[in-house]
Amino acid sequence: MKNFQKMVSKVVFLIMAWSSFEHVLAAGSNGVAELFSMVSPNLFQIRVIDNTSGEKTAIGSGFQIDEKGTVATNFHVISTMVLEPGKYHLEYAQEDGKTGELDIIAFDIARDLALVKLENPGAHSLELDLEPLINGEALYAVGNPRDLGQSIVPGSYNGLVEGSFYEKLLFTGSLNPGMSGGPAINEAGRVVGVNVSTAGNQISFLIPAVYLDKLVRRSGEAGWGDTMQRVEEQLITDQNVKYSTLFRDEWVTQEFGRARVLVPPGNYFRCWGNTYDDPERPYTITNRLCESQDEIFISPSLTTGHIDLQFMIVASEELNPIRFSGFFGTRFSSMTTRNKAEENDVANYKCHQDYVKKPTGKANDSRGLWRSVFCARRYKKYPMLHDVLFSASYISGENEGFSTHFALSGVTQSNAKQFLDRFIRTNRWD
Repeated sequence: MKNFQKMVSKVVFLIMAWSSFEHVLAAGSNGVAELFSMVSPNLFQIRVIDNTSGEKTAIGSGFQIDEKGTVATNFHVISTMVLEPGKYHLEYAQEDGKTGELDIIAFDIARDLALVKLENPGAHSLELDLEPLINGEALYAVGNPRDLGQSIVPGSYNGLVEGSFYEKLLFTGSLNPGMSGGPAINEAGRVVGVNVSTAGNQISFLIPAVYLDKLVRRSGEAGWGDTMQRVEEQLITDQNVKYSTLFRDEWVTQEFGRARVLVPPGNYFRCWGNTYDDPERPYTITNRLCESQDEIFISPSLTTGHIDLQFMIVASEELNPIRFSGFFGTRFSSMTTRNKAEENDVANYKCHQDYVKKPTGKANDSRGLWRSVFCARRYKKYPMLHDVLFSASYISGENEGFSTHFALSGVTQSNAKQFLDRFIRTNRWD
């Protein structure tokens, strides 16, 4: 009898809970519909049009932020127009079918933001909300996913993304291609962020509205007409700030087998490690890889801004010294940069190899030769910037080898040299 009463109570509770849930859903649905209706007149599909074919080559979203017709979007949406203005032009389209031309006002390449101007400004605009958000706060991302029409996606704010040089808001909602550059709004209909990217599975990222506000304030500066020069200037400024942050503190090390290796400075890297010790293979490999979590989109063929560190120990009790040296050499030569770049973006690598004596860290002990390789390639359109590779390896007399490696993308010569000097002085084999 008591079990039956408990079962009835549970059923009644579930019915009441479902009834309340339906009510909340209905209220929430009405609220979302009102929000969508309110922001919809301020939304635009941004189109990059190929001048020869007359067809769109890239699409994204944007939203009007003032009465002068300023529209916010992402840099990566309009990048091809920025880099090849003679080949493309910009258009906008609204849900009611209206279309028109757009002009570029300003951009922030590191933050992936851009401002464009309507030829016929609308009467309304969206207001930015620069107040701090609360974890769990309801947010709504708006845009034109996959060229299917305006859509609104509910989600929530879950703090700032950890391990990033650039502040991003973590949004638990689905952003899809075409929504980039659209607004993320709160329940008051104010813009708290700009849609930028997704990692899938309801994990998406927004650019905080405060950086859009800063770009708007800077957009009145002179000199925006020379966009290529602006791109290089912004890339150099960004990496100078980034590397000065890394150089500011003392670099510390931690044990890695018989080595002491760099602990990446700051909270900007994620590190992973594994040991490959398959019984079928006559060797073991232990890896430690640390990667920065950000990249800067320059064009569909070129990304930059990466910093990667790798440390590796290879050991074998079965391979003779000659075979071990050959095998270790193949592992050493397989390292490269992580950024995307094509032949028209970068020159070929120029490398310098050397064999040097480096102290092991023990008193009066400098046995063994270190093989070091330094490579650099220049960015063709931005000659002050380079991708840089450095690797150094050491084989001890016990058929054990240690290699250390870093890869930097989009760095000036001075910052690359300072990073190299610090890196060499920090890592050692005991």
